[in-house]
Amino acid sequence: MERAGRRRGTRPLRKAIRAFDEVLDVMSPDHPDRPSCLANLAVGHVLLFRRTGDADVVDDLVRVQGSLVDAVTEQHPERARYRGNLRTFLVDLARNSPGPGLLARATPLAREAVVDPSPAAVTAFREVLSLCLGELSRSTGDPDVLAELVALDRRRVAETAVDDPDLGALLSDLGAGLRDLALATNRPELLDEAVATGRRAVAVCPPGHDHEAACLRSLGNSVHARYGVLDRSIAALEESAALGRRAVAVADRSQRSSCLTALGLALRSQYQATADLELLREAVHVCRDAVSASGPDPVDRAPCLVNLSVAEMELFKRTGRPGSIDAAVRACDEAVRLSVPGSAHHAARLGNLANALQIASLSGPVPADAEQAPPDPAPFREAVRVARTAAEATAPGSGPVGGRLSNLSLIARTLYEVTGDETALEEAVRAGRRAVAVAPVGSEVRELAVLSLIRALAPVRDPGIVDEIRAHCTELDDDGVAPRTRVVAHLFLGRAAMAAEKRRPDVALAAYEYAVTRLPGIAPRRLRRADREHGLGELAGLPAEAASVALEAGRPEHAVQLLEHSRGVLLREALDGRRELDLLREADPALAEEFELLRDLLGASDLAGLDLYESGQGAAPPHDGRRDRHLEVVARWEALIDRIRTRAGLEEFLRPAEIGPWTSSPVDEPIVVVTAGPHRCDALLVVGDEPVRTVRLDCTYDELRIRADAFRLPAGTDVERRMLDDLAWLWDHVTGPVLAELDLSPPVRPGRSDLPAIRWCPVGIASFLPLHAAGHHRRPGTGPSVMDHVVSSYTPTIDALRSGRAAGTGHRASTGEDVLAVEMSTTPGATALPGARAEIERITDILPAATVLSGPDATREAVLDALATHRFAHFACHATYDPVTPALSRLVLHDHRTAPLTVADLAALSLPDAGLAFLSACSTATSSDRLADEAVHIATAFRIAGFHQVVGTLWPVADTAARRIAQGFYAELASTTDADPAARALHRAVLALRSDQPTAPSRWAAHVLVG
Repeated sequence: MERAGRRRGTRPLRKAIRAFDEVLDVMSPDHPDRPSCLANLAVGHVLLFRRTGDADVVDDLVRVQGSLVDAVTEQHPERARYRGNLRTFLVDLARNSPGPGLLARATPLAREAVVDPSPAAVTAFREVLSLCLGELSRSTGDPDVLAELVALDRRRVAETAVDDPDLGALLSDLGAGLRDLALATNRPELLDEAVATGRRAVAVCPPGHDHEAACLRSLGNSVHARYGVLDRSIAALEESAALGRRAVAVADRSQRSSCLTALGLALRSQYQATADLELLREAVHVCRDAVSASGPDPVDRAPCLVNLSVAEMELFKRTGRPGSIDAAVRACDEAVRLSVPGSAHHAARLGNLANALQIASLSGPVPADAEQAPPDPAPFREAVRVARTAAEATAPGSGPVGGRLSNLSLIARTLYEVTGDETALEEAVRAGRRAVAVAPVGSEVRELAVLSLIRALAPVRDPGIVDEIRAHCTELDDDGVAPRTRVVAHLFLGRAAMAAEKRRPDVALAAYEYAVTRLPGIAPRRLRRADREHGLGELAGLPAEAASVALEAGRPEHAVQLLEHSRGVLLREALDGRRELDLLREADPALAEEFELLRDLLGASDLAGLDLYESGQGAAPPHDGRRDRHLEVVARWEALIDRIRTRAGLEEFLRPAEIGPWTSSPVDEPIVVVTAGPHRCDALLVVGDEPVRTVRLDCTYDELRIRADAFRLPAGTDVERRMLDDLAWLWDHVTGPVLAELDLSPPVRPGRSDLPAIRWCPVGIASFLPLHAAGHHRRPGTGPSVMDHVVSSYTPTIDALRSGRAAGTGHRASTGEDVLAVEMSTTPGATALPGARAEIERITDILPAATVLSGPDATREAVLDALATHRFAHFACHATYDPVTPALSRLVLHDHRTAPLTVADLAALSLPDAGLAFLSACSTATSSDRLADEAVHIATAFRIAGFHQVVGTLWPVADTAARRIAQGFYAELASTTDADPAARALHRAVLALRSDQPTAPSRWAAHVLVG
């Protein structure tokens, strides 16, 4: 061994080690030379490790040292020397940046090293043991190791002077250990101590100290952990993120990945609590940087991968960006491979992988025959298997077990939805009940577990299930629970009550009423408009479901009220603000001026963040202050509203209305609310102050959806034939029975000019249907049709008709001084629209004084300026619809590539004198499935801006057909003396085109009047 130690290379050294191993194999346990042989063998392993860095050598050294401990008693004369060799090796190992996992492997050696060292060396050896235990706990999550580490760190802190510059680092380590122990052992009371210890660490750590970043990061993580269990306030998450930013700012290269990971975790949790997309995009950006900055050490890299995977999953769920879910699966897979099999961390990362696999399965490519082919169940079964393995590998009674079981419940429930496998549903229920049983009351894990269980229970038909779900909903009825969680829970309660063997309509109706009244909380003003739309879109279908339950209970007026309160939430906010601003001006002009200023600042803030929502946008660069500025304006806005409500007569200013008794219609003509729910399809007839009448429609939701999908994007060689068939079906099953009930279907004289008016108010999927054009049109005049009996217009909600009706419907342009005409016959990057020029030329013939913006002059800025000074607007151009973020839908002007004119731009305007807008462009009055009830489209954006009536289109329209209808509309509008000129002018223009091309409804049935 002595000769091998002097030589270079490892062959002589390995030979010497083998020789000692052979001697020890034959040497008796009580041989007097055995301790010396073991000590020499240990020295050989130390030398071999120093020359090779082979991690397995540390394991050999641990084995040898264990034998040496057994062989050397306290009275042995060489005990001090043998231990000294061990301690020298450990200190050297800790100080020389060992490879991944080496300190964890050396933990048994470190434990032995702290036994009876000299008083002068005790501090150093305890530091080494703390390092070893820290790495071991991070790699395994073993609660016993965490408890040992906390006990050791308490002792180290107690023995450190208050003026020691390293006290902050020691306190930070103790705070981190307390936090991890609290989460691993389900002891939330330790989190208060963890946060207090972390605050003390930050307070005593000198600025610029090597451990300043670690102290800030650790405190941020503890504040975040406490949020999940004890303090469910947004302020806690904001503090966690602020600490993370401070840590990143002062971190050196070795600390950067862990500090970025802590910041990314805080940002993601902020997003989950607020639905603010800016936070999520920054979280993904930060987590990607964290992974890039991490080294090969699994202890450091795996947590970075875990946080990145969850952030990417959230980004995919929010934006549908395919690259995000692919990145999430890759990160999950690598994190699992870097984990110690059988450890708590391995179980957690398996659960994370199960989530990613499930989401990826749901988002896979759609086969060509998607309507017939069910999804492949294999990926879903694999996700369940992985989630089950994760749950089984988690120690019962440990902190994470509730989350693992909740995850299994959710994934098994999805498998049931895909396959109808009852055993999967049974497993979902079992796992959900176990999760609720172990999750701490009031914690984030408990909230998620209860919601997962409610989802699993909803399809079960056993007696008592509805009452069980109702009890869980009662638990969630707490201000500390996210509004979306409460709404979704009650939505499932309503569905379960209606699906039970013995229906419970009273329970269902109460559940839906609860959900409807809390919808505004899903879209608070602190969010930007696109985020608010997303939150409401996640609950698509709720209004029709709620109405169908009220109708089942025989309460049609209540059904109308539920629809009014659950639809057009943002539209109602804008229109109510305009109405109530008039009252405020009368009561306090100064407050009204401040109100208008802050309203405009909020609109500008919405626009300032619009780039965050561009389709295909992935991660966003780090914090640039936009969100902080937005929240500052929101705070001023909320304070102003509170001040306004202190004024006499303004106590209810902009306060959401409660669901009360139905009063009467705001208009004289009948309003027909067409709604399709899971239980029934109906038309609700609202006529003056008469009781609301119900027409039960002879169709199903699925039948209406098939027609709606066909109308949204007409395509194929036989599109006109199919559209004629669908229009006839609509008459037979929807509009015909409605007009019959209203006594508006008797035969009428062709060309009659005094047809009665009707207003359609379609709900959800019905909003894609051309109800105004329903009928048998193959031979006009011979078959019944809506157009031959009534003049139609549309409204997104009944309440929208209360806004400025008298100001908006009687306006006519004279010579055109107040008319803006925008023409884009040629547009950079778009197909030519030759008919647009002819369309505008004909309009200017009728209205010679109209202002025309054309080609390069028709820019976003020029159009926005012109809209402020004109009461009428006409656009002949392209339009595009953004299905992911409807606020980015746009009219395509000359500078659309760099400065698009979007829905968000238009909705931010305030044009109190505006009258009529005509949008001669494609699909300007159609939305997505998710936001059909919010009517988020270009036409509604003009309504929010102040235009009382808007002509738009339900699908893409041929250039020549659009020109014909626009020219006919203005010719009629200029000469009519009707009380409601716009609706009748559009009606006659459409009739004229239908007369010429009756079998081409795609050309004449798309135009609608909204307002």
